Amino acid sequence: MPDYQKMYYALFHATERAIERLSRFPVPDSEIALRTEVVQILAQGQQQCEDIYIDTAE
Repeated sequence: MPDYQKMYYALFHATERAIERLSRFPVPDSEIALRTEVVQILAQGQQQCEDIYIDTAE
């Protein structure tokens, strides 16, 4: 059986690293909105995964 908990943690930590990196990466003013949108998409995905994880915890 797949270890979904281990997969969840691996993906969550990867998105955390991506969000942190994006937040520190300098971008031109013309791309700030895009960076903000990408960070929000990743954060929303994390929240959805966390909600599913909590709702289905044994």
